[in-house]
Amino acid sequence: MKVKITLTVLLTGLLSLSGLSQPSKHSFCINGDINFTYNKTSGSTLSSYQGDARFSSFTISPYGGFFISDRILVGAGFELSLSKTEETQRSFLQGAGISYYDVKIQNRSFFPGVYAKYFWPLTEKLYLAGKLGFSYGVFGNHLVNLGGTEDSMSFWESFSGATKAEISLSPEIMFFVFEKVGLLASYDCLSFGSTREGTNSNTRASNKFNFDLNPSNIFLGVVVML
Repeated sequence: MKVKITLTVLLTGLLSLSGLSQPSKHSFCINGDINFTYNKTSGSTLSSYQGDARFSSFTISPYGGFFISDRILVGAGFELSLSKTEETQRSFLQGAGISYYDVKIQNRSFFPGVYAKYFWPLTEKLYLAGKLGFSYGVFGNHLVNLGGTEDSMSFWESFSGATKAEISLSPEIMFFVFEKVGLLASYDCLSFGSTREGTNSNTRASNKFNFDLNPSNIFLGVVVML
């Protein structure tokens, strides 16, 4: 079973009905999205194996900006993400009885950031934008592993965390469906990030340039002009 829900309504109660839909100097813009995903798989590949896996995630990313000119928007916001993976396996081995394998993984991340956008009007309601963003945040991982047989079980738990700074460049398309409310599609395909993992006594740093055209990097949201 797979369920994916994307809610693209954010602060529409703050909408002012006066004014124009086109971006203009000294106007405000609010955009973002809320995303919830749930996947569950179950079954067996062999007669001696049974298991199931569950994955759920929740992400919220509100952003606000101010037009310093008719074409340039500067703003700030954050992305908060929570995810959980649970996997359970049961197998029967001749002479060894039933063996168990349970894994639980929890991931959390929080990335505040700032950005600037430049808009090109294609039609009265359709705009193309280039977004340059910078974010700095933290993410953590909690892993619990329980495995063994009915007579002998073992438990293992680990925690890990890291900080990451990232610069990204994204193309965006914005289309106004109402006077001051539009739909936004953003393609996060180009970025450079620097990550530091571990503690003060044992730190590992890495840099990564990423160019990814995977369609999963397309994000949908709502734009509100105030």
